[in-house]
Amino acid sequence: MGPVGLALLANLAVTALLVSALRRSENRRARRLRRGRARGELSFLRVKVRGFGVVVLGETLELAPLPATDVVLDSHEVILTECTEQEPREFRLRAGQPLEVVRLDMAERRRELPQPGASTAMVAQRFTCELEPDTEVVVAARVVDAGSAYRDHPVIDLAPAPSYAIAASEEELLAPVLGGSEALVLAVGVYIVCAIPVLALSIGLTAGLVALLALYLVLTLATVKLVRDGNVLARHERRVAKLPPELRRQLPRGRPDDAS
Repeated sequence: MGPVGLALLANLAVTALLVSALRRSENRRARRLRRGRARGELSFLRVKVRGFGVVVLGETLELAPLPATDVVLDSHEVILTECTEQEPREFRLRAGQPLEVVRLDMAERRRELPQPGASTAMVAQRFTCELEPDTEVVVAARVVDAGSAYRDHPVIDLAPAPSYAIAASEEELLAPVLGGSEALVLAVGVYIVCAIPVLALSIGLTAGLVALLALYLVLTLATVKLVRDGNVLARHERRVAKLPPELRRQLPRGRPDDAS
């Protein structure tokens, strides 16, 4: 087999590795939720949001634009009523916990302008996710056995594991972000891109190998960044950690390092 054939085989292996890593990263949430449900650690609850006026599910502060989908917020305390006709249970989202908002089209995402007088270094927008009362959603969370008193009614706490996840349906919670057909299209595109430097082998072996290795390096670094950013929970923690303490204290979470 000549250099061109070997290069095409190498392209095939590199394409499979990169697309597999990216697909695994993008489907992290669905895989985690499926595993948690199979182990009995997570419950998928069809509930209605309780409240008066608009109910704020959670919020975060942004110094840079957030992605359009799969936003992670810091949860507000929200009371939820189980969608059942027989003695519906009531649940509570704890305040200040990570909340993954997954394809929740009926939610209103609101950005507020910075408050007057804020310093230039602390200019940020408040990003909230809001629902109308009695909106039905599905929440994936860990049910805490012990109930607590809330306005003279027993309320069951829901704990994140490691976050709350909320969507319009269970199917949307478990749907892979990068399915088989999308992964195949992506693999074909990556393979075509990798095949372009193979043409340089006709000019010279050294030039072709340099071009091919350079492309491998660029694609690998790009994939590593996408895999890192694909962990939305870790990305949210990194974002919040970079906020000045004055801004972090405005979020609904108690952080020991913000007490000073």
